[in-house]
Amino acid sequence: MKFLKNWLPAFLMMAVIFGFSSIPSREMPGFGAFDFLVKKLGHALGYGLLALAHQRGLGEKRLWLAWMLTVIFAASDEFHQ
Repeated sequence: MKFLKNWLPAFLMMAVIFGFSSIPSREMPGFGAFDFLVKKLGHALGYGLLALAHQRGLGEKRLWLAWMLTVIFAASDEFHQ
C-alpha cells in the first residue's frame, strides 16, 4: 500500500501528460499572442510536477534519478507525438 501511495501521483501525472499529448495540435486551443508562452509554461509545469512526483516515489535523496526518469518520459512522449 505504501508503494501505491508514493507512486500514484507519478502514474497519474504520466497518464495526464500522455492524454494531452494524444490530442492533435489542430484541436488544441489557441491563445493568440501568448500561445507560445502559455504552451511552454504548461510543459514546464507538467514536467516539473512529474519530477516532484517521481521524487516522492523514489525518496528525497534521489533527485538526480527523479530528474532522469522525467527526462526519459519526456523523450518517450516526444516519440509518441
